Amino acid sequence: MFRPLSDFVPKAVNHLGMTKQVTGAHVCQAFRAICNEIIHESADEHIHPRFFRNGVLSIGVDASAWAQLVTDKKVTIIEILNKRIGSEIIKNIRTSLHEKTQLDAPQI
Repeated sequence: MFRPLSDFVPKAVNHLGMTKQVTGAHVCQAFRAICNEIIHESADEHIHPRFFRNGVLSIGVDASAWAQLVTDKKVTIIEILNKRIGSEIIKNIRTSLHEKTQLDAPQI
């Protein structure tokens, strides 16, 4: 009988010591998925996840007005992300001015 690959991935990730990296990537991807819906319809053009570390999601923005929008909706964003992830791992969100480039990828 075959078992789904999803049965093996968590064990492999844990065995390889990649749990933090995978969790960080999962948090960043979840943020991307809700960004336009929660913040603004064109937010993903100006706001991007940079990294997730020690319960803090770092968000890069290209202008202070976008940072203010993220700050205003911080509690809602944290609640929605934690619900989607299924765990209360996101404790805070921090923003920084950081222009998005083609080479940007979330740092984990």
